[in-house]
Parts: sequence; C-alpha cells; structure tokens
Amino acid sequence: MVRKRPHNPIQHLPPPGYPNPILAKLVLDSFTFKPTTIPICTMSETVQFDWKITGVEDVGITFTLQVGTEEISVPAAGGRSVVISSPTTYMLFAYLPSAGVSRILTLGAIIGSPSPNAVNITINNSQLSDAANPTLEAAIASTVGDKARLAGIEWDITSDGIYLAVNFYVGPTKVPLYLVLTGVTIVPFVNPQGELTAAASDFFVNFNPPSLWYLLSPTYVVLWDFVSLIVLIYQSQVGPLVEQAITNLVQQLGQPVLSTGYRIAQVQLYQGFMVVTACPTT
Repeated sequence: MVRKRPHNPIQHLPPPGYPNPILAKLVLDSFTFKPTTIPICTMSETVQFDWKITGVEDVGITFTLQVGTEEISVPAAGGRSVVISSPTTYMLFAYLPSAGVSRILTLGAIIGSPSPNAVNITINNSQLSDAANPTLEAAIASTVGDKARLAGIEWDITSDGIYLAVNFYVGPTKVPLYLVLTGVTIVPFVNPQGELTAAASDFFVNFNPPSLWYLLSPTYVVLWDFVSLIVLIYQSQVGPLVEQAITNLVQQLGQPVLSTGYRIAQVQLYQGFMVVTACPTT
C-alpha cells in the first residue's frame, strides 16, 4: 500500500537549491569588459564593464557586480568602470530579497598579460622550508613552551595551496605518550590593494591515545591545552610567517634585478613549487 503525502502548501515550494522561478526568467543578453587582460606589472588599470539583463519581472530584484572583493550595486542594464591593481575575478549576480535567494549570471577572470620588466622567481619546497622554519620553530617554542616537543616540520606546495604539517610529542620528557599530527593549508595571493596576503584554513589535528587510562590522566589535560595553543599559532601566525618567507625569498633570489625595489604582482602554485612574479618599482 502506498501512503499518500498529506496536502501541505509548503510541499509546493521549490526544494533548497532549486532555481527560483522569478530569477530563472532573467536573461543576460550581453556582458562585456575591456580590457580583458592587464599587464602583470601595471600599478592600476581601469576596466569598463557593460551588461544588459532582460526578463526582470520583480522590481525587488537587486543586481551586484563583484570585482575582486569589491561589491557594486548596479542596475539591470548599464555600465561601470572599475580600477584594479592586479589580475582578479569578476561576478555579476541577482538577488531576490523576498525569497532570500540569488543567482549568478556570469563569472570569470581578468587575467594578467606578460610585462617585459616582470621577474618570475621559482620557489620550491626546500627553499620555503629553509626560509620559514626558523621563525616557525621560534613561534612554536614561545607559545607551546614545555607542553610539547617538536617531532618534525614538512612543507608541501600544491596547486590548491601550501600544506604545512607539524608533528609533536606531548607528554613526560623521558617517555612521550602522544604523537600529535597537525596540519594547515595556506593560500598566498595578491589582494586588490596589491599586497601579498596568505590565508590559513583547514586546520587538522589528530592523535591516538595509547590506552583508556591515559584519557583520565593529567597528561590528557595537557594535550588538549596544547591543541588549543597550536591552533592559535595556525590562526594568527602562520599566514604572516609565509608572507614574510616568500618576500624574503623573492628579495634574495631576485638579485640583482630587484635590488632597487619591487612589488609582488602574482603568485601561481604548482605541484612542488610556486612561481612568484615580481615587478621592479623603479
């Protein structure tokens, strides 16, 4: 026997993620922007966006043009010039406040074109490790103190981000009780203001207590105290640490071309290495 679903007006609403019927009628007739690329070493470039959206049946629909992190309220048809300082992304989307839903109409990127005076510097895992580890070890020692002992640090540059793995021994000095595995992913990028930034995310902590008895021991309390400290390091110190390490390596490896001053214009990540594009400022 098939049980019929009782009548309920709510059942007639689109399920979460289903295209809203009002927003679904919107048509992006045209969307252009010029220039489509900017020289990688330009200090600033004005990009002209033009668009036309039809099928607007609800006057409550709002439209937003997002360029990088800047969000601009725009009409359904028109144009807007935006000044950017580095290659970035764009997105045009519609929002219907009465339903609390939005729809992306288009998105893409304004890419960088080669500049004759740009300097590309390749940084591999070993170089990043040599540049960052002394500062990282000092930060760990000053924050963690005698709660743990460092077991190893490993850097792995991938196309999705820079993965940092730091392992510790937590417990009595002579008989370590816990091997704690920790990790964090750092993504370096150049923000819309043209500044090198590194964002840390995806914190990871893992450990296996040797027996149930240790779960009730004072060492276990120390373990959780240690975990909170290492997460604090990842949240507040790892990003700036990577920024400084990359900056130092660019300055070191870019000599003598960059000896009179430079700015970092772009960071591209690959498996096992990154390519940093630097532009002389004089």
